Amino acid sequence: VGITALILKRIWKIPYVYEIQDIWPDTLRVTGMVNNKYLMRIIDRLCKIIYKNADRLTVISPGFKDKLISMGINQEKIDVIYNPCDETSNYPRKGNQQLAKKLKLNGKFNIMFTGNMGKAQALESVLKSAEVVQNKYPDIQFVFIGGGIDKNYLRNCAKDLNLDNTLFLERVPLSKIGDIIALADITLVHLKRDPLFKITIPGKTQAYMASSKPIIIGVEGDAANLVMKANAGVTCIPEDPKSISDAVFKMYTISKEELNKMGKNGRKYYESKLSLDVLFEKLDDVFYKAISQYS
Repeated sequence: VGITALILKRIWKIPYVYEIQDIWPDTLRVTGMVNNKYLMRIIDRLCKIIYKNADRLTVISPGFKDKLISMGINQEKIDVIYNPCDETSNYPRKGNQQLAKKLKLNGKFNIMFTGNMGKAQALESVLKSAEVVQNKYPDIQFVFIGGGIDKNYLRNCAKDLNLDNTLFLERVPLSKIGDIIALADITLVHLKRDPLFKITIPGKTQAYMASSKPIIIGVEGDAANLVMKANAGVTCIPEDPKSISDAVFKMYTISKEELNKMGKNGRKYYESKLSLDVLFEKLDDVFYKAISQYS
């Protein structure tokens, strides 16, 4: 797509705005999707051609911008525009207690993770923290909702660790996930420790903020900074079971009023900085800048 757009730009002088959701080939490397070093070099060169020839570039975090600048890309043509979430599914709502009972969430303090369970999420360390938590506060429950290549492996890990405080639920349609997130006491975002993820903001971060839910953020860098700026949760060191369990204990022992305040802070920050309305306003400015170069 990027190469095609460059061709059209050269032929018809069409302004070219390129949105960067992932830094290639770094993303392929860290997820293990591609390991062929020659193919990685080709992808790297193609991406640099696209980045350098685009009129404007939009990125989803400040770290992405810094990364591009370090690659020799002109910082004046890079705009940071955070991803919004699906606002029709993620908004503050009351928890449905019948649904809570059906899903075995009632009577528990639920730490909820939603989405893909793969290598990048490194959730085995979360299970090890659940082992620590189980011995101290048995009413805390870790809830994993979704699919992914590591889901069965994680289920087996939970059995091997004799965990009674983990619950694995199947993937649900996006239109229904908001009703389940509403039943969470705390939400969890976690990625493995890797330099790439310091500049990554998982989409679930925005979804949890929009849903007015406090967050334990186990991602270093931009994602943690976002949650801290919003006063919407606490941080923990990714892939560190003790740090994760300490964050859980901290959230469990503070008052419900303070948890609610964190959730409201996240929602307020989402509306003012991350929402679709903000996105459209910023994109208008980006397109204007791109078009003005040809007028």
